[in-house]
Amino acid sequence: MTGGGDLEKKMRLDWRQYSVDTDKEVDKINLKFVEARDDIEAAMESKETVYFDEEAECARASVNEVLEMYEGLLKTLPDNQRSAIQRAMGLKIEQLKAELAQLNED
Repeated sequence: MTGGGDLEKKMRLDWRQYSVDTDKEVDKINLKFVEARDDIEAAMESKETVYFDEEAECARASVNEVLEMYEGLLKTLPDNQRSAIQRAMGLKIEQLKAELAQLNED
């Protein structure tokens, strides 16, 4: 009977490790998200200056990195966790895309 208990324990540990790894990746994405928003803000503030093109390119690169990290994480998750992450982070990601679009329009 202990064999089944060992398997159950291993599954719990695997799940926990997976969740910790996912949490770490979400934390990395959140940190990069803040950086990307700061970069967008800096670019918006530099409009009509000689620094705008450089600031805007930096903002685009930061946003693209966030999007790649987010999409990469989603690809690694099972459906139930993917849905939870999309609910938790989806609006922020769409906000970031909208802010970048605004930067590109102006």
